[in-house]
Amino acid sequence: MDESAGIIRIWDDIHYMHSQRRFLLLFGILVLYGIPLLVIAGLETSWSLYTLLRIAGVWGFISLSLGALLNLKKGAVKSQFGRPFIRIHHYFAISGLILITIHPVLYAYLALDPGVFIPDFSSLYAFFATGGRTALILLYVAFCAGLVRMALKNRWRYIHILVYPALIIAAVHANLIGQTMTHPLIYLIINGLALSVCCTFVYMRVHKMNPGSGRHRTDR
Repeated sequence: MDESAGIIRIWDDIHYMHSQRRFLLLFGILVLYGIPLLVIAGLETSWSLYTLLRIAGVWGFISLSLGALLNLKKGAVKSQFGRPFIRIHHYFAISGLILITIHPVLYAYLALDPGVFIPDFSSLYAFFATGGRTALILLYVAFCAGLVRMALKNRWRYIHILVYPALIIAAVHANLIGQTMTHPLIYLIINGLALSVCCTFVYMRVHKMNPGSGRHRTDR
């Protein structure tokens, strides 16, 4: 009886710790989305399409970045979110793609300029300052590769990783001309996620070239 009670207590402790981690994870994600909303709402004297434009841009970047970062711990996603990795990944990726599309669509409507979707190659600065245009194209190419991955077989992965350079270009674009980036919290969130995406990409490439490295480190 004492042994059984001890096992039950250990199981309850593990379950409690697991629930705490899930709560902290979900709370952290909520805060990540909530901070830009509060900051942007506080900077605006009244809500407008321009306000929604800015929120969509920041939220879209956050969603796409989280979708990419999930690749680091695919096995832990189901235990933390209660859903398969691919489903959670798609939630973030699709919502991010929709939001990041709303961003230039609203800008084109407000500026009455459909040319905002065309990349500018007039100079290096112009290319990166308007890099959101290039990033959007790369994101859609990567998304389409995921849709037809069965037809492309393993080759789809080489196209799908365009998400990573797209996010980096989008971050540079935000730093160069994003007015919301003047706020230190937004600046920290966007650049922190961009750095994390870079590290994720490098880690995954190194791990793929040397798949046994992680196992050897664990053994040690």
